[in-house]
Amino acid sequence: MTCWGWFLVDASGGEKANSVQRDPTEDTIRSYYVSHLGISLLVQISLAIGLAGLLWPDKFMPLFAVLMYPWPSSYRTVRANSIGAISLSVALFVALLAQRV
Repeated sequence: MTCWGWFLVDASGGEKANSVQRDPTEDTIRSYYVSHLGISLLVQISLAIGLAGLLWPDKFMPLFAVLMYPWPSSYRTVRANSIGAISLSVALFVALLAQRV
């Protein structure tokens, strides 16, 4: 039996393949990381959008023109939303750290 990543593979292919005992501590570690995957991705996406809005506001102006249809988009609104996205990513990161303790 060999271990490739997270999968146990039985090369014999016999009836032993169905009777593989799994380590319960490995399952708890795996479920811990999977449960924090969503908030980690949200932190990364929020940080990336916030930094991109601060670095390249010209690229985000057409997007804000569509999202904020009745109101005109300006550099000020793009900058404010970028700062808000960065502060959201910081708040989510702090919440993620608080869950780990």
